[in-house]
Amino acid sequence: MDGMTVTFRSGTGLLVVDPVGARVAELRLDPDGPNLLWRGSATPFPGGDRLWVAPEVPLFYDGDPTDRANWRVPEGLDPGDWQVHEHEGSVRLEQQALGATMRRRIEPLVEPPVPIDLSWAGYRLADEVSADEPWSAWHLVMVPTPGDVFVRGARDPLEMVAPAAPLEDGWVRPHPEDQPWKLGFDPPGDGRVVLAVVGDDDPGPLVVVLAVADPAGSYVDVPPQGGRATAVQVWNAGADGFTEIEHHAPLEQPVLSSTVLGVWGARSERLGVLAALSGAPEVTDRAAPPTS
Repeated sequence: MDGMTVTFRSGTGLLVVDPVGARVAELRLDPDGPNLLWRGSATPFPGGDRLWVAPEVPLFYDGDPTDRANWRVPEGLDPGDWQVHEHEGSVRLEQQALGATMRRRIEPLVEPPVPIDLSWAGYRLADEVSADEPWSAWHLVMVPTPGDVFVRGARDPLEMVAPAAPLEDGWVRPHPEDQPWKLGFDPPGDGRVVLAVVGDDDPGPLVVVLAVADPAGSYVDVPPQGGRATAVQVWNAGADGFTEIEHHAPLEQPVLSSTVLGVWGARSERLGVLAALSGAPEVTDRAAPPTS
């Protein structure tokens, strides 16, 4: 199976797993519909859903970490050299890199996490990083901008790369015209992570990441300038045209489990799905996105 993509049906659509980087390369709500994940043309930004390794500062910077020009993807990490195996409706990927063992298990969703009367598709992941170093699994999902990002339980945001857009009622708005920025967040008090990107088109896409982040866990990813470690992050790549919604495993938890769901519908319908996934009676919408 090495070098071959694997396609799964889910809901009304499909997902495509690419062994190049062990990424989910496509998430479509109709086989002929648009890909909800951002896709680039070459490393270091091939796009999609991927597993990286934290902490970023010692692993991804060659020199002063406050100078973004020193950032690079460690050789061997991505795209890497992943072995791929299909097994009982799922795909398993594994590689050795940086002295660590990295594994991903990806399986399509048969049913959505909540009842949905819209086009949808999704998948579950189990990401694992095993190393002698204090490293942890780092799950990233790349989605096209512009769009609005919702972070459940967002409080006390840490400006990891400045200047970041303002946070309001759990919402932050990345935009291609911004300079790159990054916000970090502590785990929600109850540990339930809900990260979502609501696309501007109406009807349009919703991409949601569901996970658990132990509020008492030991997290290792800190800002380039130093500061507290955070478990949940939002990266705006600016002119590169994508947003990343990210979360990390604590050191005590080598396997990081996540669910990723894509939905298509009117903005009000997508917000209803997001509210159901968040466990809230409603999600307060941000101001309507620009039409131009």
